[in-house]
Amino acid sequence: MTYLTSEPPSPVRSLDELLAIAYALEHEAAENYAAFAEKTRQEGLPKLADLFETLAAEERHHEHYVQAWSKQHSGKTPDPAAIRWDLPETFDLAGGRELASSRLATAYRILAVAVQNEDRAFALWSYIAAHAEAGAIREAAETMARQELQHAWDLRRARRQAYHAEGLGKTSPAGAKTLAGLRQLELRLAQDLERAAAGAQGEVAQELRRLAQESRQSAGQLTGVQPVEDTAKGMSDILTIAERLAEDYLDISDHSSSETEIGQAQALAERAVLRLAQLRALGKALPGG
Repeated sequence: MTYLTSEPPSPVRSLDELLAIAYALEHEAAENYAAFAEKTRQEGLPKLADLFETLAAEERHHEHYVQAWSKQHSGKTPDPAAIRWDLPETFDLAGGRELASSRLATAYRILAVAVQNEDRAFALWSYIAAHAEAGAIREAAETMARQELQHAWDLRRARRQAYHAEGLGKTSPAGAKTLAGLRQLELRLAQDLERAAAGAQGEVAQELRRLAQESRQSAGQLTGVQPVEDTAKGMSDILTIAERLAEDYLDISDHSSSETEIGQAQALAERAVLRLAQLRALGKALPGG
């Protein structure tokens, strides 16, 4: 299914409307994270409350950025009246409330929900950019998409750190902990994307072919490593493989003792995280979507 709960019924018509949408999304996220922080502090969970407050502060930073952009553009703050349709849900309010009320909540679970929120926001801005009728609107939407992607990248790093700090990796199935083996995953993903492109049309087919080519390029950068067993076994869909690659590259960049390998893994991780977000933005266009 698509990563958006609903798709905008019409293109964004003006920069004023786009900035109003951006402000509304950032403001909602900041308010919700702040409310969750207050709830968890009341529940006697100060560390989780601090984490929610950190997330709220990040969203307020984005909120202020949008305000400054709007004032530079029109001399005024974003106007909610400029939004012509109901905004798709990009914030998992139910999931956040559950975590804020749970005695079993962990930093990892909270950050996992936060990553999902950023991915949904990226999907929305990607959709707006793809359907923009004016170049200025498309460029502005792409700017917002890049910012959401960067935030998601930072949160994924924090999530990986929480994953290991909480000892979850000790009981989870082992992933590919070196770059050896990820070449097979990249090639498997490229093949699956090419098959999906063959069954798609227009811009979707072009995007799938482009992503397939990127996967082959990434695999080409791993030709110097020794192959290991097929780490794609048991993975039946494109998104699962794409997410596994992003997580493994991040894991390697966090824990490798080789500076060369860390640098290579970081570059590949950045590409893999962007690819994952772009695939999620395609939603129903993917096989099984």
